[in-house]
Amino acid sequence: LMQRFCIGFHEVCEGRFDLSAASGQCPSTVPVAGDWSQAAVLLCAGAVGQPVWVANLLGGEGCTQGDAEIVNVLRTMGAQIEEKDGLLRAVRPEGGLSAIHINCDNIPDIAPIIALTCATAEGTSVLDGVARLRIKECDRLEATCDLLSRMGVDVHAENGGDTLVVKGGGIIR
Repeated sequence: LMQRFCIGFHEVCEGRFDLSAASGQCPSTVPVAGDWSQAAVLLCAGAVGQPVWVANLLGGEGCTQGDAEIVNVLRTMGAQIEEKDGLLRAVRPEGGLSAIHINCDNIPDIAPIIALTCATAEGTSVLDGVARLRIKECDRLEATCDLLSRMGVDVHAENGGDTLVVKGGGIIR
């Protein structure tokens, strides 16, 4: 990216760079992918309620954001994901969402919204690999369990806090 903006740089030592002023004309626009972590919230809302269109998500094979996995998660749960003119739309399936068993090791930031979505699904969902939620800005695993419990969802952590079990049907769909 620095090369694209004509910024000279030299790595002095590992992780330390000397920069020089731009030496050429910079590009006028640079495409920047939307935030898949935030888009996941909107796509999950569409999967449990009314359809939601989300724009400005650069994806496909070139997408480097792990949270783009939300598309596959929702499809696994039965949601219909449509793509049209660069937009994504999540649509709730006619019979409702199905429970899932998923590993969240590579998508910890969206595990809480997945857990909320699972609360509306039929059956018991299991989210493995959620221990990293404990070392975020707050203990997100505890916060997720607390908030879902307050909503009437039967939810608990097990396996030393690395697995979250969510029994669906606990909140209004």
